[in-house]
Amino acid sequence: FAMFDIEEQVLTHPGIAEAEVIKFEINGLEYPAIVVVLKQEWKDKMGLFDINGKQLTPIEFDKVEVAYGYIIAKKEDACAMFDMDMNMILPFLYSNIVPFPEKQIIYVYYGESKGCVDFSGKKIIPGSYSSVWWEDDAVYIAEYSYPKDLEGLLDHKGNRLIPSAYEKIIHLDGTRYMAVRPKTQMIEVWDVANGNVLESDYAYDDILDDNF
Repeated sequence: FAMFDIEEQVLTHPGIAEAEVIKFEINGLEYPAIVVVLKQEWKDKMGLFDINGKQLTPIEFDKVEVAYGYIIAKKEDACAMFDMDMNMILPFLYSNIVPFPEKQIIYVYYGESKGCVDFSGKKIIPGSYSSVWWEDDAVYIAEYSYPKDLEGLLDHKGNRLIPSAYEKIIHLDGTRYMAVRPKTQMIEVWDVANGNVLESDYAYDDILDDNF
């Protein structure tokens, strides 16, 4: 298979110690590429080659990989993101980068903290949360708190819908959410369209009877 011939060709480079064929996906189609590791005297840096032996990235990274059709490169403790033509999308500012093209967002990490940016690099969700999860209805976030992080809710533009004061937030239907207070376990039903609490009770069954 031609891919193995290309791998052998890449290995003839005097600075390359290892070469491995990988696959990545763009718009549902699989594409092969070759990741290389340089010899010790070349400072063990990594680069990316396509199956024809064409060099896609400089051989200067501590780590390089393809995720969802984008190149994630790492230098020391910082990551950056490029398209497959090596046009920079995000600079070397983050400890980790996870693109999600289907949601048109990129999760970015600052150490243990997490945020979101779009594919132009514009910040959507500040990188100050312990957890961020982008869903179709809203963005579920958690803020650092002792002894347990507290959950809140944002819209897709980063605007606050529900304060970070709850042990758990669950989407009921439409614009309504159930939120559980820590310690007391008080249950509140929020209507985020109006930004207010519709009802609160200690009994989950009573909340369901009144709201369904």
